Amino acid sequence: MTTTFARRFGLALGASILAGSLISGAVAKDLTVTTWTATSPGLKDWWKVIEEKFEKANPGVDVKIENIAFGDYIRTLTTRFVAGGAPSIVHVPLPTINLPAWAEAGFLMGVDDRIAGTDIASKWPANQAAMSWKGANYGVLLVHYGYVFFVNEKMFRDAGIAIPTNRNELLAAAKALTKDGKYGFAITDDNTVNFMRDALEFVSGLGGQWAKDGAWNFTDPTVVEAIDLWRDIGQNYAPRGTDINAKRQAFYDGNVAMMIENPSVWPNVAAAAKPGVVGDLHLATMPFKVVPGDVSHGLSIPQEADAETAKLAWAFTEMAASPDLMRSYVELVKSPVARPGVDEALMKDRDTVVIAKSAENAQVLVPNEYYGVRKNYAAFSTELTNALRSVLQGQAPTKEALAALQERLVAKGITP
Repeated sequence: MTTTFARRFGLALGASILAGSLISGAVAKDLTVTTWTATSPGLKDWWKVIEEKFEKANPGVDVKIENIAFGDYIRTLTTRFVAGGAPSIVHVPLPTINLPAWAEAGFLMGVDDRIAGTDIASKWPANQAAMSWKGANYGVLLVHYGYVFFVNEKMFRDAGIAIPTNRNELLAAAKALTKDGKYGFAITDDNTVNFMRDALEFVSGLGGQWAKDGAWNFTDPTVVEAIDLWRDIGQNYAPRGTDINAKRQAFYDGNVAMMIENPSVWPNVAAAAKPGVVGDLHLATMPFKVVPGDVSHGLSIPQEADAETAKLAWAFTEMAASPDLMRSYVELVKSPVARPGVDEALMKDRDTVVIAKSAENAQVLVPNEYYGVRKNYAAFSTELTNALRSVLQGQAPTKEALAALQERLVAKGITP
């Protein structure tokens, strides 16, 4: 279903250096952008801002924001690519794992020549590599982030203990706060990739490397220690069978003292938490020596785009990545962005400051240079999820399960 935002937002975003203003004389041209976020809090307003501004800079161009449910997004776009019916601009979710297949199939246009000479080339973080494949850029990264530590401060005050700042304190707090039908921590306990990602947050947080020098490294003591910590907390101090939504709701309801989540969850707290609980919910510094992070999304141009559409699509991409629009994103979504130096809005509040600082030195769960994992992510994630499920549900030593995982990955020809 395609939604054109008819109501315009007259937000004054200040002076612009937008490439969109360079496109003149465009007449009766639709520019369709596919996304899964057209109705998401914060993001829906940001799309309205960029639609308004781009159309004003390019008379005759009609921007159409097309929403596709996240669960159907990759399949739907892939089908459209194959059929030759791609949109003008593709909003790419989790590009570390989703972009390689589209780039490999020739569905996306290379943009190295367009990036060259812009400040994207000079200012963007190393995680721009998530939008690249085999040495070529296929889009521009908009958002990357560090995970943040959600805490119920009242539960800590009532128990007379401090917010944990390291792994030992985290385990002790989880144990102390699991009582009277409430839990110290919440994990994602289902069969989706969110289950696997929760565990990898512990590995990255404790400084573990599950691949090293081109080989699997799951049996490294630091990796095993991290999975053991996750296992102990998950088995003993967290509710069981919680998918990602149930996990979050348990925290919103005041039934869980701690969880680790991406910062986009923070704006939902005010709306989803119980009225008597919401004031107790805050963000704190991650209790790990490394902040685990991830790459969120970016914009790409389909290879099939004609010259005029490609020119407009790139102008739209540059506008989205401009200081004005990136600052607007921070203000509306309360999230860090790829462009440095535009996060002033996050520095005004004790909780959003945590979001800003978490993004500064975060280490991604799946490093962009793990090309084998990125190319074979479905097979890799299935094997890792199965191994972690056996760890959480069983009694065998963690190291044995991880050693068996390595053997299966090697047997199937899956390399880091």
